[in-house]
Amino acid sequence: MTTPPPEPRPPGTAAYALALLIGVYGGFLQAGVGFPLIALFVSHLGHDLLRANAAKVALVFVYTLLVVAVFAAAGQIDWPRAGQLAIGMTFGGWLGARMQLRAGAPLVRWTIVVMVAVSGASLLV
Repeated sequence: MTTPPPEPRPPGTAAYALALLIGVYGGFLQAGVGFPLIALFVSHLGHDLLRANAAKVALVFVYTLLVVAVFAAAGQIDWPRAGQLAIGMTFGGWLGARMQLRAGAPLVRWTIVVMVAVSGASLLV
């Protein structure tokens, strides 16, 4: 589906099932979980790409906080490197939000296409 409906729609059984599968994947591996989340928000919940991306970022932020708490309690976080990563991600998020607001959905769409292609290629190597 390339054009979402004018209004987001309530989740159905399929959306709940997909959300569960995406949650299991995200909890197990986390890498690249944003791609299936965006697909869920656009294809099953009827959000446009900009809203879907914003919802994805917010959702990943919340469950990342929970994951950090678990790993911190176990003493398994390298705090200096985690701080560097957090600074880089903050700058990247700020820059990405500004670019997304200026360029709109085409930027998000092409970024997703490129990143899925890069991810797929890296799995083949």
